[in-house]
Amino acid sequence: MTSKFWSCSLAIVIFIFKIFEVYSEKNNDVTIFASMGKFDPADKPQVVAIRSWQKFGKDVILFVDEGSQCSELLTHFAGLLCVQHYCMHDELKIPFVSCLLISAEAIAKTKFLMYTNADIIFSSLTESVDILNRELPHFSDGKIIGMGQRTDLDLNMDAPFPEDIMAVAKQRGVLHPDYGIDYFLYTKGSLPLAKMPPFLIGNSKWDNWLLSELLIRNASSVIDMTRTFLAVHVGLTEKSLSERKGYIYNEQLWKISRFGTRYIGLGRVDYSHFFTEGTSLLHKKANVYEGLIHSVNLQLHRSGFVYILSLQSEQIPLFNNWLIWARKINFSKFLVYAMDDVAAAYAKKLGILTYIAAECHAIYQKHVERGGLIKFPDLSVDEHFIVRNNFFILLVKSGFSVISIEVDTILLADPVIEISSGEFFVHSDGPKSKQLSSSFFGVSSKQSGVGEMFLRRITKCMQQRSAKGSKKAVAAGGLLSVCLNEIHLEFKMNQQDIFKMLPLSLIADSRSFFEYHVPQSFGFLPAIIHVDNPPELSQKTELLHSWNLLLASDTSNQHHLNFSTFEVDTPVKDLVLTIRIFVMQQPELVEKLLNLLSSVDYESTKVHVEFFINKPADTAAMEQHQQVVTLVKAFKWKHGSLTITEETANAAAFDVVVRPLKLHSPGDPSLVECVLLLEEGVEVSPYFFSWAKAILLKYADQQSTGLYGLSLQRQHRILGLRKGEKHQTTDYLDNRIDPKASFYRYQLMAKHGQCFYANYWNAFVKWAKVANQKDSKYSPCVPYLLSNKQYLEHPHSAWTVWFNRFIYDHGFFNFY
Repeated sequence: MTSKFWSCSLAIVIFIFKIFEVYSEKNNDVTIFASMGKFDPADKPQVVAIRSWQKFGKDVILFVDEGSQCSELLTHFAGLLCVQHYCMHDELKIPFVSCLLISAEAIAKTKFLMYTNADIIFSSLTESVDILNRELPHFSDGKIIGMGQRTDLDLNMDAPFPEDIMAVAKQRGVLHPDYGIDYFLYTKGSLPLAKMPPFLIGNSKWDNWLLSELLIRNASSVIDMTRTFLAVHVGLTEKSLSERKGYIYNEQLWKISRFGTRYIGLGRVDYSHFFTEGTSLLHKKANVYEGLIHSVNLQLHRSGFVYILSLQSEQIPLFNNWLIWARKINFSKFLVYAMDDVAAAYAKKLGILTYIAAECHAIYQKHVERGGLIKFPDLSVDEHFIVRNNFFILLVKSGFSVISIEVDTILLADPVIEISSGEFFVHSDGPKSKQLSSSFFGVSSKQSGVGEMFLRRITKCMQQRSAKGSKKAVAAGGLLSVCLNEIHLEFKMNQQDIFKMLPLSLIADSRSFFEYHVPQSFGFLPAIIHVDNPPELSQKTELLHSWNLLLASDTSNQHHLNFSTFEVDTPVKDLVLTIRIFVMQQPELVEKLLNLLSSVDYESTKVHVEFFINKPADTAAMEQHQQVVTLVKAFKWKHGSLTITEETANAAAFDVVVRPLKLHSPGDPSLVECVLLLEEGVEVSPYFFSWAKAILLKYADQQSTGLYGLSLQRQHRILGLRKGEKHQTTDYLDNRIDPKASFYRYQLMAKHGQCFYANYWNAFVKWAKVANQKDSKYSPCVPYLLSNKQYLEHPHSAWTVWFNRFIYDHGFFNFY
């Protein structure tokens, strides 16, 4: 089935050339298309349906299973285009929905397309198309999808068919439930066809999957056309859904698709963003909220807290950076509260659960008297906070505990672990401030409802203070903070102790973190860094960049030096090891290392040796250097190849060490290649190879998780635990943990005796050669590492700081 399905694209190209001669480009508004089963000229509802499409759609495409069906259809319906399906299930012989939709987009020359089930009779389509066409410029990316509920009409098929079927349907018809979707009217390119599983036509679930995808993941806007477009289905369904040939297939595919059965209630017309009425497009506020609550519950669950991240379109660069940090800690339990259409479209395009209030839409409610539309700038910052606060209230009423967080923050850990009691969670503006900050606060949904009451009081306070003529006016943007502190004081005076002050160590503001270095001086990481100062976006990004906390570009939420882990599909059977030895001027230590390496049992494994001889900068050390050269050139090696690279002048450590590894068995997936870095002064155990080989082979398949290698040196220092300028040793840690605990994974590499999987080493070399260019502004410093001083003293010579940054950015680790 798979090869047949994915060969569809080639078939589409072939038949497009075949039909091009008979299908000239037209400029009509809509191309209507459907998939036809067997056509019966005596089937009156079917005949009336096709004629209604030709009347209102002008351009009609009928897809059929067999090419022989086209002659009969063209006899009864002149002017339509008949095309044979090219993508079918091999065994069931039923066409794929995605192939049908792709084919229609490839053929259609109009801005709008409309899919319909083959037995749906249309009323006039003009009004709905006019509304969508008129409002299209107000939607980001020009992606809109109209759909609606059909009207079911049960007729006696033995009696004469009514002349005015629409009048009868309006009088006697019954609206079909909103989970049944019989048509889609959309602009070309609006459907997520690349993501669509291979559902079969004529069966359920594919329409609900598509609508769920549009509502949750896609940047398109969904419009309910039920009130302005009458779509009639005549007669009872011939077969129940469970009796259809592709029913079980679609059901199973639905269950393994990314939404699964939990989302069956979300793919409904009633959860669309807008609806048409008369000649207007209105925001479906209540239903959108109901659908959102449903999806929040499924994605994020009512247990624990849901983070609400506010976003304006101008903050997208900071949002990209926020996302990268969130992904670094596998944080996903958040919802974007978009404050304008552009922000909503951007977040939804990234597959993030997003809500935009009716008041924030560019096409909010009805046209105002002057003929324009209410757009985002018409709402002040404080008015936005009022609308957002009302949204918090709705979530708390629905049983969710919420946390408000701003986009100018960086998540280093999930702070919710500190929030275990109380109804309302706040933190101060700084170590010496008595004022509460509005940048991060949480409200519990406990049964007492005091948290909800507190939010309502804040809303009322903001509404009163923002009212015209208010004597308690506040500077723009400061209203929420003022009311938060005012209501907090009011509750305290009434002895309603619902507040839990979050520890100052949990959230670091700009001044304490960037200027006073308060968290760093105590040797711990805050869970959140809030860049509250400076206020301007450009200044915030500049500050983050100076501290190497800006991981995103202005337009991308991927790190500009992004990197993927390596997949290992074939079981690894043996190891190929390259030992790189870096020497310069210590002949006694070099001789000892070479003797130790020669005494090791390499178990018939291919082990290659590469010497890199650097020249000392001090001419006084030239005699010792020459002794080292003599030792290396006299060294004999029987386990693999031996190469020597000798520098003609003193070279920086970065230039000597950071070199790509030439693979010895690149075409054999059963062999894993690794490189071990040693230097003069290092000693190895006679048994190191047996242990290293066993570990490297056993965990070779873990490269896909970010495992970059193995350290032959015991971890004896702990990142982040310091007394003054000294790191705590593992003895400090051993006294504070369960003695049964084992430590295997650690990000930092060993200073001596580090072994790398070859793929990771070569990826690092490629990355570092770009990042460490002389004109590059990129800094390898990692927050809190003392090795940063090494880089600052020798900016382009040290190499280990660059590897530290490489693994820090990508979350890689190795075994100790």
